Amino acid sequence: HYWIIHEFPLDEFAYYKELIPFIEEYSDKIFTVEGKLTEFLRPLLKESQKLFPFVPFVNIKKNNNLKTGEETRLISISRINENKNQLELLKAYQSMAEPKPELLFVGDWDDSYKEKCDDFIQSHQLKTVRFLGHLSNPWNLMPNKDILVLNSKMETFGLVFVEALIQGIPVLASNNYGYSSVVDYFGCGKLYHLGDEKELVALLNEFVTNFSEEKKKSLTQSFMVEEKYTIEKSYCTLLDAISNEN
Repeated sequence: HYWIIHEFPLDEFAYYKELIPFIEEYSDKIFTVEGKLTEFLRPLLKESQKLFPFVPFVNIKKNNNLKTGEETRLISISRINENKNQLELLKAYQSMAEPKPELLFVGDWDDSYKEKCDDFIQSHQLKTVRFLGHLSNPWNLMPNKDILVLNSKMETFGLVFVEALIQGIPVLASNNYGYSSVVDYFGCGKLYHLGDEKELVALLNEFVTNFSEEKKKSLTQSFMVEEKYTIEKSYCTLLDAISNEN
């Protein structure tokens, strides 16, 4: 009997923390997302040898022909809500050096949180911010001069982060558990301390000013990420467990 755990026992998933003794008792092995989630759960188990990490996998097709962009832009790809924390990006964006790059938000939204974002944009007269809504494949529309910015308060691994790394897109992300796990696993991507607006502003300005250098580094690293991110390597512990069962 195997358990596969994708979420931290926090916030909306806090309920399962009290079920961990049951999960441990009635399982042969427990598979958890590589990185911070595995580290978080290990001390909660009496038999930590039951715990095995895996990497969440999604089949990503690399776009080797990103269209040529004229100007560097900032892109945020995620549902627009409290956890994804887009207001932190807007506050930092308002403090960036002029002229500001265009800022685009891709994703559906929670109405109440979108209203907060709209109010902030209007009150600070941010005329270079746009909401594009949901796009089934945003990578096809992203030119080769875009920078992805991710500000979530909580993630478990961060698949949009991984997709951008494979596309060779520079990424600046908050240091939540999930994004930190991505950086630890692949050894690339840049993090800022969640809630530190001054650091975020400084790094945004740095990424825009030194875009050519950041882009070159991202393209070089993308081949390493693509080679490491395969279904066989991501699920090797699961595959081994199944193949070695008597």
